[in-house]
Amino acid sequence: MNRALQVVRIQTFTAQNGLTWPWVILATAFVINVALFSVIGDDIPGGPKTGALASIYLTAAAVGAVLVHQHLPFMLGFGVTRRTFFTATTVLTAAWSLGSGVVLYLLALIERATDGWGIRMSFFDLPFLARDNPPLQIIEYAVTLLALVFCGFTLGAIILRFGATGFWIFTVAAIVALGAAAILITWQRWWGALIGFFADQPTAVLLTVWPVAIAAVAAAGSWLIIRRVTP
Repeated sequence: MNRALQVVRIQTFTAQNGLTWPWVILATAFVINVALFSVIGDDIPGGPKTGALASIYLTAAAVGAVLVHQHLPFMLGFGVTRRTFFTATTVLTAAWSLGSGVVLYLLALIERATDGWGIRMSFFDLPFLARDNPPLQIIEYAVTLLALVFCGFTLGAIILRFGATGFWIFTVAAIVALGAAAILITWQRWWGALIGFFADQPTAVLLTVWPVAIAAVAAAGSWLIIRRVTP
């Protein structure tokens, strides 16, 4: 564990720019949205709503890919084992995701207190989040970030292990699998039951349990690939 913590410290130093970029992208999206809706004024009933918060989540997936693709060979060159690298990187990204969740929650509080930054804009304080339960709202932010980082882990590991060709083969295979599933569901007329299954679940479950499940599957997949990566 001491070795893993040493790797965490090294990762924090070498990955700080990568871990900063999601916030840079989010800040840019926020400024653009404030400027845009300030110009539009009060012409939008109920106030402007934007999905630009998704920018930090999409960038988080890219950060996950970079952490594996660029940092794993570097660490292996220093004699760090794959298990230690995976453990350290998991700890680092879990801490980053939780810290980001706290910051997003604080920004949501400011948004609420300022009546949407003075223009009634919903950017951080989204209505479907657990707004009356601060710990749960933080978790909702954090676990989705963690799930996307681990999805990025998997993509980065695939590229590192199999190269660009392997990545494109994986992409085509994923599209074929999803297409086949859509055809089967349509043929069996399961769409109504499938939509009803998710619609009947509490929003908190959709935003916590399912992201955790996705993160676990992606983490397991990335670990299986990382185990066979050579420097």
